[in-house]
Formats: sequence, structure tokens, C-alpha cells
Amino acid sequence: MKTNLIPRFYYTLSFFTYFKGLFLKKQDSNFLFRSKYDNNILHFNHARTGLRTLLSSISNEKLNIGIQVYTCHTVFQAIRKAGHNIVFIDLTDDFKLDITDIKHKIKDIDVLIVSHTFGLPDNFNLIKKIVGNKIIIEDCAHSFLSKYKEKYTGTLGDSAIFSTGLGKFPAVGAGGFILVNNLNKFPLLDNEFKKITKFKLLNSLKDFIKTLILSIMMKPPLYGLITYKLGKALDKKMDFGNKFSFKEYKANSWSEKVLKNNQPLFDKILLKQQQNAKKLSSLLNNSVQFNNMEDSSSPNYYVFPILTQKRDLLYNKLLSNGIEAGKHFQNSIVWAKEFGYQEGECPNTESIIERIITVPIHFGVTKNDLHKIATIINKYAK
Repeated sequence: MKTNLIPRFYYTLSFFTYFKGLFLKKQDSNFLFRSKYDNNILHFNHARTGLRTLLSSISNEKLNIGIQVYTCHTVFQAIRKAGHNIVFIDLTDDFKLDITDIKHKIKDIDVLIVSHTFGLPDNFNLIKKIVGNKIIIEDCAHSFLSKYKEKYTGTLGDSAIFSTGLGKFPAVGAGGFILVNNLNKFPLLDNEFKKITKFKLLNSLKDFIKTLILSIMMKPPLYGLITYKLGKALDKKMDFGNKFSFKEYKANSWSEKVLKNNQPLFDKILLKQQQNAKKLSSLLNNSVQFNNMEDSSSPNYYVFPILTQKRDLLYNKLLSNGIEAGKHFQNSIVWAKEFGYQEGECPNTESIIERIITVPIHFGVTKNDLHKIATIINKYAK
């Protein structure tokens, strides 16, 4: 394994970042958390906890929750833990909800979860016309600071969930939060939030230490020498990355402060990711299938997704050249079957999981890296 291996994600946390976030005063900006949004945010140990809380806050009745089948296991878990049914929805090749499928199933849906996958905003206005007055919850686990028609994702629907784990943007440690735009749609929210246990100080300290160690281990040359192989080995034996666990707590207050007080850093990372996406797009051949966003959207480009029939070949070629790609949510259909999904229900998504590969374009990727990535993609993703 190359010592200079470029990780799939950029783990931005450093001791200085954490220290600054903990002790500096809040910074004034047009950031999501300022002004009118600040009072409508609740913080949790994970986004999954926030989603479960929101779904339990609507009513005591069992509801039908519409969700794309291409998502993580914990989203399905949150819906079931809230006592609701799942209605699976197909995706198009640009990772947006299939409008025809929504129209076909909307009569059986009480709440629709709209996921802005890979930070790419969905066609929200069109979805809203179909859904009408039914509740919409945005899944912004990938789309922090992405915009749709000049509005932040998360401010478009009735509520939204966000994630801040080390493999996310922003990477400030384990945590998540919800943004509630229409409190009247969630009348039981106060009661549900009070039921959740606070994160104990000792647990917060352990999480802080673990986060700092992981953020160091995720940087070159340690990542290529040790962390990549060790992480793969541990993932086979245990839920090392907390991909499936569902322990619920209120937020680690340290992560909450770091999140709120590092706006300049997040803006800097956002700009670099957008610049890298633009550069990589310009280097790719017309034969490569990737998402060209329309002018109405401004994605954060959390990762850069490509669809190819030669996914495994491309994945191995990138890895042998020091670039860690991802087969994002490749097990989503397997997970969905645990929750009642029937094969053939969402045919295009079943095709996507066989073709999807994501490449890094984060803050740590240089122009030379982008040229190397583009050269390999152009050669092997035909």
C-alpha cells in the first residue's frame, strides 16, 4: 500500500481546530446556525438519533415513510425504531428521487424523506408540488452547506437531519443535529427530546480523545502505512465505524461548540471542494458518466460520484495508484431487504449499486492528484 494514499474523505479535525472551537467566541456570518435558524436546532450523538426523534414527534400513529432505497442502514433503523412503515423509492442515475415513482406511491406516503445524496441537491420544488402538504424531512448527512436555488439544503422542508462524523463534511467528530423549520408539524418534539439521555462528561472525554487519535491516523503517511489496512480488518470483525449501532444520546457539547465556531474553516473547505469538482469535470471525457449539476444548485461536492460498468477494475486501478475510491452504499439493497424490500421494487437503484464509484475531491486533493484521477478514470471507466 502506498504511504501517500489519498483517503476517501478529508478528516479536518486537528487539536487547533478543536481548541479554537471550544474557546473562541461565536463568529458572525451568514452561516446556517446564525440568526433565525439558531433557535430551531437540536443536537444529538448521531443524525440517526435526530431522525428517529423527528419521526416519533409527528404523532402516536403508525405512518408510512417514503425513503430512497439507496441509503445507509441506520436510516431504515430510525424509521422502524419510531414504529413506522417504509415505502421504498427508486432513484435516477443522477442520484435524485425518481419523480414517476414518487407520483405512483405518494398516495401511500405520509412523510417523505428527501436525501441530498453526495451533497447534490434534489429537485425540491418539483417534489414539493407532488407531495403537497405532507411532511418532508431532508436528509442532509452529505449536504452541509449545499444550496438549492440559493437556499441551504435543510431549510427547504419541514425539518432536516445533519451528520458531523469524521467521514462527513464537516468532520468535527461523532455527532449530528436536526433543524426544524415547521415546529407545528412535530407537536411531540419537546417530549421526545426530554426522553433522550444526556451524554455524560466521561463519555464526552473518551469521544474527544478517540476523535483526535482517529483524525491523526487518517492523515498520510499513517493512513497508507497502518490505518487503511487496520480499518479494513476491524470492519470485517466489528462495527468499528458505528455504521449499525443505535445508542441514543443528546449531543456531545464539545462537538457542538466546534461545529458552531469554525465557519471560516468550513467555508475554505467548501470552496476547495467546489473548485476541485469543477476542475475534475473539465478533465473527464464525454464518455464518463458523472453528475453535471444545473445552474440552480450549488453542491458541497462531499465526494464525486461516477457510474461505470467497470467499477471494480477502476476501483483497483485507483487504489494501486494511491487513491482510495469508494463503492458507496453498495449494500443498500441487502440492508433494505431486512426491512421488507422486495427485489425488483426499485430497479434503477439495483443497477446503480453495481456501477457506483466515488472519488475524493476534498481539501487534501491537489491539482496534480486531480489530473492523475482523471487520467485513470478516462482510461478505465469507459
